[in-house]
Amino acid sequence: MQILAVDTAQAACSVALWRDGEIVGSRFRLLEKGHAEALLPMVEELRRDTNFRFEGCDAFAATIGPGTFAGIRVGLSAVRAFALAHKRPVVGIGTLRAIAASFEASGSTNIGAVIDARRDEVYFQAFTNDLEALSEPQKLPLEELHDHMPLGAVVLVGTGANLAMEILAKSEFEIGTGPGGNPTPYPDARKVAQLAAIDLADKGADAFRVPPAPLYLRRPDAKLPVRTA
Repeated sequence: MQILAVDTAQAACSVALWRDGEIVGSRFRLLEKGHAEALLPMVEELRRDTNFRFEGCDAFAATIGPGTFAGIRVGLSAVRAFALAHKRPVVGIGTLRAIAASFEASGSTNIGAVIDARRDEVYFQAFTNDLEALSEPQKLPLEELHDHMPLGAVVLVGTGANLAMEILAKSEFEIGTGPGGNPTPYPDARKVAQLAAIDLADKGADAFRVPPAPLYLRRPDAKLPVRTA
């Protein structure tokens, strides 16, 4: 099986190819804006390096949010186009789940994935160390975050981890790091592809024939101008 995955939901852009149980190629760039211009050239670089064909992919995957409105649309639009052209399923992966998957928690330690949503708010979702969801993705005021934390040891991950630590009791929580101790606060298409493979194995391809919708937890800031007479 072969899966092409992308992520453009936050201030990074990444693509990855999963083939028969392993990641065979990937690209990752920190990117505040310009995802639409960067994504397809990165996919093409990956195609040349790994010699994959779009028609040879069994499925496509992308993060669905929460994240930036424009970023989410870029990734989802790309994989929907690939899937439509080649009649393949599209697996949507929650951004918070993808972030949590990049961190290694041991024992009974839970994972709190936190994205800085600005305006003294965060996007938050809690997971066990084997990525079982303990809550739904939600938008929370910072002052309410403590009430939604799971019991026991918790590792905080994501762009909002440091922000969350400022209002949580530091003795109870710690900032998580990725493999090798390197902070990786953004989703990575490598994890998106691996999670998509798990979901396909669990649910089957037919469960993903309808493309996923973006997960927006906040209304867009930009509004269409109102016409006046």
